Amino acid sequence: MQKEIELLTGKAEPRSRKPKPKAPQPLDVLIDVYLTTGKAAENNWRKHTLQAYALGLKLFCQSCKKTRLDEITGDDLKGIQGLCGSIAPRPASPTTRALSGTTSTM
Repeated sequence: MQKEIELLTGKAEPRSRKPKPKAPQPLDVLIDVYLTTGKAAENNWRKHTLQAYALGLKLFCQSCKKTRLDEITGDDLKGIQGLCGSIAPRPASPTTRALSGTTSTM
């Protein structure tokens, strides 16, 4: 249609180029950005919260083997959920047990 208008009027309008989509960044780069400038930085997470998120994301990257965010599916997320469910929880410290009101029969 644009060509027909140009031929009839004799005027050629410059065509605008579509911007190229950004190349997807690797997952490890996105995780680093998230932990350093994203939600963690905005909410000023405590040290142990940041360590827990970093460890969880690291374990996900190791178990998934996909390198880009757009490749990850719901099945990948379910896979890490199964993996995390198989990890035994750390026993509570005496301080935590005292604060929660539970007693230990050691």
